[in-house]
Amino acid sequence: MDQIRPVTPVAPSSEAAPGVPDLAELLRLSSRGDEAAFGELYDATTRRVFGLALRVVRDPAQAEEVTQEAFLEIWRTSTRFDQDRGSALAWMLTIVHRKAVDRVRSAEASTRRDTSYHQGAATVEHDTTAEAAEASLEARRVRGALRTLTGVQREALELAYFGGYTHTETSDEELKRRVEPIIARDGWVFDGTYIRKLGTLVFDAADTIVWLDLPLHVWLPRLYHRTRRRIKGDEVIFNENKESWRTALVGRESLFLYALRSHFRRRRYWPQRLAHYPVTRLRTPAEVEHWLRHA
Repeated sequence: MDQIRPVTPVAPSSEAAPGVPDLAELLRLSSRGDEAAFGELYDATTRRVFGLALRVVRDPAQAEEVTQEAFLEIWRTSTRFDQDRGSALAWMLTIVHRKAVDRVRSAEASTRRDTSYHQGAATVEHDTTAEAAEASLEARRVRGALRTLTGVQREALELAYFGGYTHTETSDEELKRRVEPIIARDGWVFDGTYIRKLGTLVFDAADTIVWLDLPLHVWLPRLYHRTRRRIKGDEVIFNENKESWRTALVGRESLFLYALRSHFRRRRYWPQRLAHYPVTRLRTPAEVEHWLRHA
C-alpha cells in the first residue's frame, strides 16, 4: 500500500495509563507495517531506551547508536512480541540491554586487538623512491580527471582535497561564498539543504522545495535491496569503498541507522520549519510519479 495506515484508537490495556500510549498495541500495529504507530512508539519510549543504553555504554555517542540499532531491531522483530510473557516496555528494554552489552564487548575486543597489534608490530623497511613515483603518477591521474569536470565541480574538489578540507570541514563562510553565485542564477537544483552550514540560504532562494517523504515501508526495503545488491556484487562505490553488512547496520557510518534517525527527525521538525516556504511534499510513489509527469 502507498498510504500510511492511521493508528486505530483502542481501549487502554492494563499497561496503559490515562494519557499514556498503549505500547503493546503500538507494537502490534508496528508488526503489521504501520509506520505511524512505530513513530508514536519511538516518541513514547526513546528517552527510556537512550537512558538504559547510556547507563551500560557510558558514552552519549555510543548510546545514541545503540538506541537506533535497538529501534531498528524492534521494528524488524515486533511480530515476536508476546504480551502474555511480559510488558511491551520490558521486551523493548531487553533488546536495548542486549545491544548495549554487545557494543561494550565489541569495544573491549577491539581495544585488545589494537593493543596486541601495536605490541607485535615491527617497523618494516620500504622503498621510498618507489612510493614517491607511485604518488606522482597518481597525482597526474587525479589532475587529468579534474580537467573533465565542470568549473563548479572542480572548484569543490580542489577546495576539499588540495585545500586540505573535507566537505564537513569547509568553513561556513567559504561554503556560502561558493554557493551564493550558483543560487543567484536561474535553473539550479540542490540535492539536500546543508542547513547546518548555510542556514536558510538555499530555502530563501528556491522557488520550489520538494520534500520526498516516502513512508518507512517503501524506502526501507529499497535501501535493503540496494545494499544487498552492492554487497553481493562486490560493487565499488564512491572513493573506492565497498559496502558490507557490518558497515551498513552498525557504527557511525551506518546508512540504515542514519536513514532511520533522519526519517523521524525530519517528520518531527520539518513541517514547522518549512511552513513559510513553497513546499511540495510527496508522500507516496504515486504522488512522485504524478509530480514528475506534470512538474
